[in-house]
Amino acid sequence: MCIRDRSEDMASQLQTKIVKCLRQNKSVHYEELARRLGSPVGLAAALLQLELGGQILRLPGNQVALRARV
Repeated sequence: MCIRDRSEDMASQLQTKIVKCLRQNKSVHYEELARRLGSPVGLAAALLQLELGGQILRLPGNQVALRARV
């Protein structure tokens, strides 16, 4: 497995952890999310990927939440 594959796998795992955390809470402040996940490297990038994929929303006050399913 090359370095790129490992980093993509780690990013995918982090995105899964983010979604699980957000399912348990309506919205979470970015810093609280980082604290709950152990301040992982790549959190901002993982959130951006989820946002671009339409899975999460960024809310006022540096909050993030899952996008409602329609």
